[in-house]
Formats: sequence, structure tokens, C-alpha cells
Amino acid sequence: MRNAEVLSAKVLLEEAGSPIVPETLFRSLERVGLIEKRTYLSSTGSGEVKSFWAFTQSGLKYGVNKPTFSPTKTDLRFFRSTFHELLVIAAQAITDHAEEVAQRRLCNG
Repeated sequence: MRNAEVLSAKVLLEEAGSPIVPETLFRSLERVGLIEKRTYLSSTGSGEVKSFWAFTQSGLKYGVNKPTFSPTKTDLRFFRSTFHELLVIAAQAITDHAEEVAQRRLCNG
């Protein structure tokens, strides 16, 4: 999707009037394998391990891993044109998780 409009999750969620926040979106998309948490060593020399979200190969249908000033980190940017489809996927992941939790409670209860 060259030259497609890409924006942050925060902007697109606000535009959509969505009740979810970016972190919820990211965790939902991680559940379905569209994004993943990656780690890198802090450049300060402290030895601290930091993390960031990045699209997986299959997730690149929905956005890009935008380079940052850091040589090891990227930022998620989402295609406006497929964001509503992505919201449906995230909502289904949330629903599936809730059903799994409810089922476990029934089995253990």
C-alpha cells in the first residue's frame, strides 16, 4: 500500500469514536498474531531491556513499522483504509478472550 495514509492508533481510535485505547488494541492484535512485542537494549548503557510493538509479516496488511530516531525501534502506523477492518478483528479477539475466560470459570466452578 504505497502512498497510503498512515496514522497512529490513538488518532484513528479517536476518529472512530472507539471505546478502546491503543494498549487494548495492541494486546488484542497480539493475540491474533498481527503485531508482536520486540525488545532491545537501551542505548544509555544501563543494560535496561526496553520493548516496542511491531507489525508481524501478516500484520503489514494493516500498517507499517515506521522508523524512529532509534536504530532499533519502530512505531506502529496504521492504514486509514483498513483500520475499521482491524477494529473488527480486535473486537473479535476481545470477545474470544472473554468467552475463553467464561468457559474456564464454568469448567472450574
